[in-house]
This record gives sequence, C-alpha cells and structure tokens, in this order.
Amino acid sequence: MQDIAAAFLLGRNKNFLDLGAGGAKKGNNTYLLQKKLGWEGCCFDLREEGTPEDDESRFILNNGETYKERGNTLHNVDCTTPAFLDILKENAFPQVVDYISLDVDMAGVKTLKNLIEGGYIFKFLTYEHDLHYSRNYEAMLKQQGYDVAQSKLDEKQVYVRSEDRLWNFPFSKEGIESRKYQAKDILKNKGYFLLFEDVSFFEKSTGDTLHPMEDWWINPQYFPDSMLALAGKNLHFIECIKQIFNACPFLHDEDTFQLIHATCLEEK
Repeated sequence: MQDIAAAFLLGRNKNFLDLGAGGAKKGNNTYLLQKKLGWEGCCFDLREEGTPEDDESRFILNNGETYKERGNTLHNVDCTTPAFLDILKENAFPQVVDYISLDVDMAGVKTLKNLIEGGYIFKFLTYEHDLHYSRNYEAMLKQQGYDVAQSKLDEKQVYVRSEDRLWNFPFSKEGIESRKYQAKDILKNKGYFLLFEDVSFFEKSTGDTLHPMEDWWINPQYFPDSMLALAGKNLHFIECIKQIFNACPFLHDEDTFQLIHATCLEEK
C-alpha cells in the first residue's frame, strides 16, 4: 500500500521513480498513481519483461498488463550506475522527485548514494530494507529445512545465485542490518524525517508476529510541521495508512481529497 500512502500524502498529477518496479501492474507500487491519479514517472528493474527460459531470474512475468499497455517504459538498468542517472537526464526528469519507491534489495544504499550524488531530492520515499529477514533469519532457515551452520553463505554469492529456494533468505543477517542503518544515517544527515520506521506486515507462519519491512521517509520542507507528530515505529502498514489518511484533508483541497479517497477505496 505504498501507492496509497503516496496518494494521500501528495495528491494527483505528481512524478515518481519506481526502482525495482517488478511487473507493470500486479504488486506494482506506482501503477495506481499513474493510471488513476495522473502521475508520471520512470520505472527501473534489472529484469526484463518476457517468458522465462533457462535463467528465470532474468525475467518478470506479466500478470494481465505490460508496461507498454500501461503507457510506460521499463528501463533495464542498474540503479547504482551512471547509466541510471543518464536515463533520468535524457528524460528531463525533475531534480525534485515527489515519490520514490526504492526496492532494490542489496543495492539500496548504493542506489540512494547515486541519487543524492546526482542532485536528486525527494518528498516521500518508501525504502524496503527487509529487516524481517534479519530478525527471523535462523527461524526461516530451519523452517525451510536447511542446516543453519551450512547455510550462512557469503551474501553476494547467495544473491547472485538467485534461486527460488533462497528468496526467503537471500542476504546475510549482518548485511541486512548494516544496509538498513547505513541508509537511515544517510537520510537523517540529509535532513529527511523518518515518518514511519520498520513498517511491518503480519507473518502467519511465525505466529502472526509483525515483520519489519520498510522505512517511510518524508522531506519536512514539503509538509506542514503537524505531519511530524504522526511518526511511529513497528506499526502494521495499515496503521500507517490510517495515520496518513487522518492528515490527508489538511494536505489537499476538497476535490483532490475526494478523488484520492474514492480511487483508493475502489482499488484497495
């Protein structure tokens, strides 16, 4: 529901960067914004749209709609490289980004640094750090039937192998924690405000415990001071949405609020 949070916070006719975008529609963090609320933006993913052949990890399966049908382009570019910034410049992308969805796994910190060094700032960022993998690392390994001592492989080696059976634990415990707190330090030092830390979901397989997945950041220059009072930690994502929703009428005119409200209820 990152798209719902972005809609409530920012309204309509804004811009976005979707990094680690995945499929064009299903599970996508910007499809609703583009198709229903007039947003425009760029989508990036290392994988291509297509049919899996020998290497399934190279492809994104479409679920009812392609990027062409959506009216967008999926750029197959590494977001940690100069080529990523070149594409933004070629598309005359604004230096002030309304919303960034950043879900690039191990490359999160490097991508963040690349954006900052490229001179880009944002109003709202959802940063997926997957801290739940760290907190439940050994339990998840055991649940999958793996010997913990034998499964602590080098995180880069595990990530590059990209096997389906490794998706629940593609990173080392230490690596996940390090990247989460590196990103936090970078963003705090740049003056961003951590609105909701460790936004979580319920995992039934471990007794309905909350699993921290993301940090949601805002740029306080673009929001009233009252927004800072909403800050929370270890909240289920629906609780975060409720908090933002309560502030929504103070962020938009009545027509915009009603449009966002109707669109989000219809879609979600």
